[in-house]
Amino acid sequence: MAKFENKKVLILERKSHLGGYTNEVRKQGSYIWEAGIQAVGQIEENSINRLIFNFITNDSLGWTRLPDVYSRLVYPDFIFEIEKGEENFRKDLIIMFPQEEEKISAYFRDVKIAAKWFNRNRAITTAPLNKKRTQISTDSIEKIALSTLAEYLDANFINPKLKALLASNWIACGLLPSEAAFAIHAATLNHYFEGAYYPLGGSKEISETMILPVIQKGGMVLTNHSVGEIIVENGKAVGVKSNEIRIGEKIQRNYYSDIIISNIGARQTFSKLIPEFIDEQTKKEISEFTEEPVTVTLYLALHSDPREMGFGAENIWIYKTYNHEENYRLNSQLTEGRCGALMLSFPSLKLKNTQKHTAMIAVLGNLQDFRNWITRPHKNKEISKRALSGDISNTILDLVESRFSGFRKMIGFQDLSLPINLDTGEYIGGNIFGFPAIPKKFKVKWLHPETPLQNFYITGSDISGHGVVGGMLSGVVTLNSIMNVPISVFRVFRDSKQK
Repeated sequence: MAKFENKKVLILERKSHLGGYTNEVRKQGSYIWEAGIQAVGQIEENSINRLIFNFITNDSLGWTRLPDVYSRLVYPDFIFEIEKGEENFRKDLIIMFPQEEEKISAYFRDVKIAAKWFNRNRAITTAPLNKKRTQISTDSIEKIALSTLAEYLDANFINPKLKALLASNWIACGLLPSEAAFAIHAATLNHYFEGAYYPLGGSKEISETMILPVIQKGGMVLTNHSVGEIIVENGKAVGVKSNEIRIGEKIQRNYYSDIIISNIGARQTFSKLIPEFIDEQTKKEISEFTEEPVTVTLYLALHSDPREMGFGAENIWIYKTYNHEENYRLNSQLTEGRCGALMLSFPSLKLKNTQKHTAMIAVLGNLQDFRNWITRPHKNKEISKRALSGDISNTILDLVESRFSGFRKMIGFQDLSLPINLDTGEYIGGNIFGFPAIPKKFKVKWLHPETPLQNFYITGSDISGHGVVGGMLSGVVTLNSIMNVPISVFRVFRDSKQK
């Protein structure tokens, strides 16, 4: 809004810091972790995504390329490294599974087709509602895109290890193979074919550089401000009721604007902010979407260089079995001492000039697992909470240690972050994927920037796609609806290159 429309923008953030999962975490003095960003794809020089980032950050956001091997997949009896370049990935798979060469080649063709379908589906279904929609694909392409990942793999491959390997990115999609649309699998895989990047200075630079145009245009960014209600007059959104959260008190303030945008997620927006404007059919469809998985994160400060154990800046995905449904079932029992899959990364190896080494481990868990623990009887809740934190941390580390013996010896400090308040049961965050990208998601009509309430819009990963690039593009398509005229890609190119 500030860049394209020269608007004064007010950003209200309920937390004490901006950026959400692009924020950095500091503990024990100068140890630094990343809250959620481990790698970003499709950000090559002169790519449309890079040019848009350049435009909206005034060319202030820099990027560094991660090593060519950007992912290491660790299974019970083999390790597979994914290297930059679609052809490298394909060849390495064929070397391991030569008997399925033809099917592997067909798979990569289908990935490209489904990824294009995903992008076009998002572009057309989020276009301004008064614009004419066009047919986005043939029935045969849509059948591939909207089959589940498990259905596609079972129909095309025989070897269970190959099927497990191809489904490895289910954690990055936030969905099991039996649930995820092949389209989201393809889009996520395609996102990294040309390699992975990382923001110079760490992921905090994303939010810090994006607010520069807001400030320059006279706008404001206010943290510790939660929005509890939309002010409606004559059927139009005209403002918000906000609580400024200070120590020991809440100060209510009203802010008024002719354009209001929610970035708290479609489910929360519809159920908490404008439920009276949502029809019963839409509410029913929303309720049919299962609860999104949540993220449990273990932050580790290391007293030795992880490169001494052979680790690098790549992301490491560890799986206990070849059955990903079983792996997630184990993850859903973290409070009972089970863990089946996780992602390990080393933020300090991605940040330049970092002397204090860190690691972080992310596990996709189930919110109900923690709710069940809360309802159990506890003689002493505080002691039980500390014990649970230690037990979950050890369970997670046991899986890492089983694949990388000696890993524990590097750890000097550890801290576990849970998605729920163990005292109140309040959900405090941990979902980074938005609405689950099951096949049905691509058919609903209400995941759109425009809402039934005039002057009120939504943006975020529900609209476009998850991840940094998906979030950025959601802002573009939301602005497209507000302006009611297409935002020309060429305008972004032109304005970026003229600087």
